[in-house]
Amino acid sequence: MSHPRWPQANGPARSLHALIPKDGRAPMYAQQQSMPKLPVPPLAETIPKYLRTLEPLGKPDQLVATRQHAAVFLASDQAQQLQRRLEARVGEEQATSWLWRWWRDWAYMGFRETIVFNVSYSFVFQRERRAEHRAAATRAARLTQAALQFRQLVVDEQLHPPAMKGRVLSMDQYQWLFNTCRVPATPNDTTRVTPTTNTDIIVIRKNRFFLVSTHDDAGRRLSTAQLQTQYERIMQLADKRGPAVGALTSAHRDVWADVRSHLVALSAKNRQSLDQIESAMFLVCLDDTRPEGLDALSRACWHGDGQNRFYDKPVQLIVFENGEAGHLGEHSMMDGTTVSHLCEWMLSNLAADHIDHGDATERPALFPRELDFDLDPTVQTAIQGATRAFDALVAQHAMHVLHHTAYGGAAIKQWKLSPDAFCQMAFQLAYYTMTGTCRPTYESASTRRFAYGRTETGRALSKEALAFCEAMTRAGTSAQDRMTALRAAVAQHVAFMAEAGENRGVDRHLLGLKLSLAPDEPVPALLSDELFEYSKTWYLSTSNISSEWYQAWGFGQVVPDGLGLAYIIQRDALVITIAGLQDHMDVPQFKKHLAAAFDQMAQLCDVAASRAKL
Repeated sequence: MSHPRWPQANGPARSLHALIPKDGRAPMYAQQQSMPKLPVPPLAETIPKYLRTLEPLGKPDQLVATRQHAAVFLASDQAQQLQRRLEARVGEEQATSWLWRWWRDWAYMGFRETIVFNVSYSFVFQRERRAEHRAAATRAARLTQAALQFRQLVVDEQLHPPAMKGRVLSMDQYQWLFNTCRVPATPNDTTRVTPTTNTDIIVIRKNRFFLVSTHDDAGRRLSTAQLQTQYERIMQLADKRGPAVGALTSAHRDVWADVRSHLVALSAKNRQSLDQIESAMFLVCLDDTRPEGLDALSRACWHGDGQNRFYDKPVQLIVFENGEAGHLGEHSMMDGTTVSHLCEWMLSNLAADHIDHGDATERPALFPRELDFDLDPTVQTAIQGATRAFDALVAQHAMHVLHHTAYGGAAIKQWKLSPDAFCQMAFQLAYYTMTGTCRPTYESASTRRFAYGRTETGRALSKEALAFCEAMTRAGTSAQDRMTALRAAVAQHVAFMAEAGENRGVDRHLLGLKLSLAPDEPVPALLSDELFEYSKTWYLSTSNISSEWYQAWGFGQVVPDGLGLAYIIQRDALVITIAGLQDHMDVPQFKKHLAAAFDQMAQLCDVAASRAKL
């Protein structure tokens, strides 16, 4: 999942923080220095591929014009100049990649609207199976203990890198997991990184912030029982709601930047409290609600009430009164795969009893300390404004989860199809049957097989996908022809995603070319015409993080009349969280069309499989 936006202006990338040096100490960073650098594809490969992605989108006159623009661009000195600048940037950005700083600033740090619905994403954890571990304080303590032990592997550089298709993934993003915080600033936000010697966490209960020590004075990690004692104490202390200081982090970034500056100037107490929140390892949100049902639980993890959160922290563990739990992530410095590694490690090791919980008799623990703020009328007014704006945004958004249990990834593989591509074609078919057309679709493709790789765009709408939708809805089309169309669409999608994972899609290359323009250079027609702008308007923004450890996960749409589709392919189920603006998209109706698409495609594949056995 990513939040792709093209820049509106050109200029130098703004440095936020000097990256923690990676010196190759084993095992976590043993291969970091030797990883291949993010490549720049050749123009002769990208431009024809880009033109092919436009075929299901453009009108005939638009396609003719864009092909002419492409021919002019490829023959121009400007194209060669821009390509040379990009290739030179590979050498200039030795510390990271040619794209890393640009992507950070333009896609995330320069974004000024609220990050809650536009940048944040959430995971809904599977329910705790053991009744004795479902009490809120108990579950919070166990999740905290697991997170602390994962963090220690990161700090000690003992975490073994995951691999994808036999290639180790870049581990640079793990430096942003703990003891970090997004900080509002104008025109671009920054990231604060605190030394890992800080082993405090922040717990929020009824909008009130508590500092919790996770290690004793001798530096020993507290037992799970001691952590549980602190959570129980917090639940007793927070007998009434405090002022919703956390709501300020849901505001427009410029508004929050101004209010934060005012808070800091107001008193030393405010400076200290903000410092402790921003420098803490991570946050734990102890919500006093009991969300029932997957839709309500997904919304509670995605945004909550807008008050019992601090949305700038990249890791927020959420525990509800009924023992349900999840995670809310701030996306700017890390992609979902990195944070999912943390969450899956926690949940799987807790389930397998591989977490060291310490001595259960070690009570009492250290006591939590509440953080205070001095709030003048200016801040109080800002909190009220942020709360009202947040509530209005919540009312505009719809989020529904399709938990399709008729089959899952195992069955799709038996049909000899890619489960990911199968889901993508279901999205296309559902949208087509609902609206009568197909539109630009984004799927996040990880490029972490390269040093400091982030994502590339998988353009999921192809001419083959459109042909499949037409075949499925055209009366009289045989099952054999429909199956042929499905296999062609799946094959095209698999091929494009494989290229995108090698940073050989089209969007990041075109972005780099555009960002390489000097301030006084004209923008080539190829990078500014009508079809170019339309083709990157992501009506469907999709991402696949598949895990048996989540009930669901979710994020928002990226254009007003679009949908955010976060999906999980499990062995025996497909889970799709659908988000959109209620006045622009009928989310429940799309859910119905998607369920129907899954059923129709399964029937088609079953018929094909039966015929193959004859």
